[in-house]
Formats: sequence, structure tokens, C-alpha cells
Amino acid sequence: MPRGLADLERLWATASPAVRLQMHGEIRLRQWLPFRAEEVLTAAGEMVWLAQTKLYGLPVRGADCLLKGKGSMDWRIFGIFPAMRAEGEDITKSARGRMEGELAFFLLPPGQSCPRTIRYPRWGNPDGKGWRDVDFGGVVEEVGRFAGREVPVRFRIGWHFDGKDFHNDGEFFRAEVTGVEYR
Repeated sequence: MPRGLADLERLWATASPAVRLQMHGEIRLRQWLPFRAEEVLTAAGEMVWLAQTKLYGLPVRGADCLLKGKGSMDWRIFGIFPAMRAEGEDITKSARGRMEGELAFFLLPPGQSCPRTIRYPRWGNPDGKGWRDVDFGGVVEEVGRFAGREVPVRFRIGWHFDGKDFHNDGEFFRAEVTGVEYR
């Protein structure tokens, strides 16, 4: 069982209101890599993002989580060998910022339009210059309807959303949502 899957399933089974997303796209980890992912977000501020990609031809699987008030990331080659693991105060603060943006897109009340852009300060260290609030945001390129709710189905997100640096260095995530389920 991939790491994080049990947390994702537990969160989906117990949390309400919540949304479960299926998606694919590209993530930039020095280079753009295709990914497939599933995510559960809750109105109570918990999330599990479970994804897989390939790095240098090797399968990498892992999870980004915000559970019980603590953020963590755990990524493994072949799902076994550690590739990246992080937790602690900075990871938790950044995960809370991520959650803020995702809730604004995916857990809106029925009938409310989703924003076409979002911009806010998010705790991070995208350039290795130290942890701090960095301008963060995203652009919705296409919306769809699921269970009477408007949600982004194609979007781009990243750091330095305040200008040209977003397009040059900040954008790191392009996704297409293929499934949305609410509870």
C-alpha cells in the first residue's frame, strides 16, 4: 500500500464536509514531470495529496499531508526508498497556506462561482533564501461542474505570483481535475 493511502481513505471515510479529487498534470521538480494524483480536502483543514510521477525514469510515489494540525511530506522511489521527507513548523505553516488556497477553489458552497485567480502570501522557501511569506497564487484556465458546484478543472499555480517571476521560476504545478466527489 502506498504511503499516505490509509490516511487518504480514513480522511474520506470520516470527514464531512469534504471533497475528493482525481487529477493529472505536470509538476516542476527542476524539470516538468507528468503526475497522477488523488486528494482529499476537508472543511476542518485536513488534507492528503497522494501522487506518483517518474524521476529519471524511476517511479516516485508519495504524499503531502496536513493531518491533526501537522504538515508532512514523504516521497519514495519505487514507493520504498526515501527520496524526500519533511515535517516541522515550516512545513506545517506552508501546508496550512496551501490548504487556504485549495479550499477557496474546491469547497465553495453550491451555486457560488469559483475564483478565476487567487493570490495570497504563503509561507515557503521556493528559492532557498529562507522561509518567509512569499506571494503565491494560481490561474484557473477552465471550470467545470460537479455535484452542482463550479470548480477549476484546469489550472496553474506557483510562487512569485506578483509578476514575471511566476512565469519564469515560480509556476510549478499544472493540473487537470478529472473527478470530483463531495460528502
